[in-house]
Amino acid sequence: MKKLSLRPNQRARLWITGAIVSLLGAAFGCQLIVPTEPPPYVCQEGAAGACPTGQFCSGGTCVVGNPKDTAPPPPPPPEDANVPDTLEPPIVDAGPDRRDSAVGPAQLGGACRLDKECAAGLLCGTEGLLGQAAQTSGPVCTKICCTSEQCAAGFACLAPGSGGSYCVAAAALAPDRSLPPSGGAKGGTSCGTNTDCRSGLCADLGGSGGKRCIDSCCADGDCAGGTCNVRTLSSKYTGFVCANPPSTVAKDAGGACSGNSNCRSNYCIGQTACGVRCCASAQCGAGNSCIWNFAGPNGTDIVQHCLPTGARAPAKAPCTTGDDCASTQCELEANGQPDGSTTSRVCRDVCCLDSDCPSSERCAPAPDNPRVLRCVPK
Repeated sequence: MKKLSLRPNQRARLWITGAIVSLLGAAFGCQLIVPTEPPPYVCQEGAAGACPTGQFCSGGTCVVGNPKDTAPPPPPPPEDANVPDTLEPPIVDAGPDRRDSAVGPAQLGGACRLDKECAAGLLCGTEGLLGQAAQTSGPVCTKICCTSEQCAAGFACLAPGSGGSYCVAAAALAPDRSLPPSGGAKGGTSCGTNTDCRSGLCADLGGSGGKRCIDSCCADGDCAGGTCNVRTLSSKYTGFVCANPPSTVAKDAGGACSGNSNCRSNYCIGQTACGVRCCASAQCGAGNSCIWNFAGPNGTDIVQHCLPTGARAPAKAPCTTGDDCASTQCELEANGQPDGSTTSRVCRDVCCLDSDCPSSERCAPAPDNPRVLRCVPK
């Protein structure tokens, strides 16, 4: 540390100051506290040896420490330094997933994956139910029907050969059909063009009577001026529709036959007896039951008709195969076991609509192939 040298006048001033301090201390009975730390050195920044060891010059005063400890950090580089500017790719909305963004249950014709996604009274029509009609649209909400008049405007009743008839949108039926904007004649009515008919299909399928509105049916009473008989439409679907009988001498149900053309229903069962459309065994008379059977050019489409069944088991009776049941429908019983498993099987009655079933049951397609309509508990 540098030694301080005082001139004579400075020493005199210091002596006088000390004397005054002593007198004040004696007069007031107190002690003046004088700092023991030496005063800070005055320095010039940047000058060599401006401050003692362990200190550095900051703002013209020597302070203890290392200049690196208190030096401010260098400013960070700009965020986009040396990084080329790029544009974020635009977000493309691929549209809503099927049913993911839907609000409430889907209505007739709406997309679905499960029955529970459809409004009350509707079910999810997969390709297994609607056949080719569902190949382009995917599964959609539909309802069972007997005629197109039971469907909303813009929909027609289609028998796709799966065992029931369902309301299908006009777009899924094009170009085979052209539905009118509203109205239209019922099945079996004479017609000139497709748009004359509620079903959107006007055709001459043979027999006498010329062109008629071709529509699905559950009984002769559904058809005006025709009969409910088995036909194959557009080489795609086989089922009961309103059309002219094959001939004027065709036989009624139960009549002997050797081929379909011998029957008003255009359906000869086993080349022995004419069949008739049915929706419940009560329509078939004593000793007969309403059953499902295969039909069509490939023998893969399903129709329902009356047939003598003898002593086969009624609905709800235990069964092993369809041969055990009067209806020929034997299926797993839902929740048949205490643990909820489905190992037991029961007979079910076939149907066309809910009204064909007891009040405690509803008409619905079987969960597995063949997807026949049958009565099940609500």
